[in-house]
Amino acid sequence: MTWMNDANCMAHLDKLLISQQSELNLFLEAIYDHMDETPIWGILVLYGKFVMHYNELRNDATENEALLEAIARLGNDELTQALVATIIGTMVDRRVQG
Repeated sequence: MTWMNDANCMAHLDKLLISQQSELNLFLEAIYDHMDETPIWGILVLYGKFVMHYNELRNDATENEALLEAIARLGNDELTQALVATIIGTMVDRRVQG
């Protein structure tokens, strides 16, 4: 991930992730009532969790540190693991049936 060594890329990523937090939280609260565990729902929830972790970590860490730790937290989260398994299972089922 050489782009992580580019200060310009990291500054833009940082700005993007920080600016999305409040609107993304509102969207996730709204979509939660429609929890159907479809792949697109799972991807949106995972992205939301990632942004929340990043913003929480960014208060005390650099962009790179926050990014890597947010990825690690997301990967170690039980809900993440369950959603990824569901997404993969759904995609496999579609390929077998299709």
